[in-house]
Amino acid sequence: MVVWQENITPGRFEGQAVIVTGAASGIGRASAVRVAREGGRVIATDMSGEGLDKLVADYAELGFVYTVSKHALIGLTRSSAVMYGRRGIRVNAVAPGGTRTNIHAEFKSQLGAEVLGPLLQANVPPIAEAGEVAAGITFLLSRDGSNINGVVLPSDNGWNAV
Repeated sequence: MVVWQENITPGRFEGQAVIVTGAASGIGRASAVRVAREGGRVIATDMSGEGLDKLVADYAELGFVYTVSKHALIGLTRSSAVMYGRRGIRVNAVAPGGTRTNIHAEFKSQLGAEVLGPLLQANVPPIAEAGEVAAGITFLLSRDGSNINGVVLPSDNGWNAV
């Protein structure tokens, strides 16, 4: 099995500002930290003020405001891409699948467990590390993704195909 290793590109986000939702933990934290380490200015958002306080202690330039639910984010992504694309502003979103973070999930619905449980046992794609998802996010944010605008990118090891 190939082990993923983070590869930082110094200065990749120099002169850019990035809004990261869910920045207090998991994928959001890994993305915020990576963008900051690669020279970008990060506006960190999360519902956990305590988590953001810890993040801000490590990276003083980060702040927080939580403005959009994840479901509304798809519509906002697409309409913003249309509205601001001609101004050179790209708007994309990432829809992560199973990712190893500090969030614990369990079936609280008996029906959900009955219907999805057997399917997931037979076809469970591997769980991603937060840094792996952050690598895809930072690609979209970088100039390498310059022609990608208005997309919701699944970063889920094939979960959306199950």
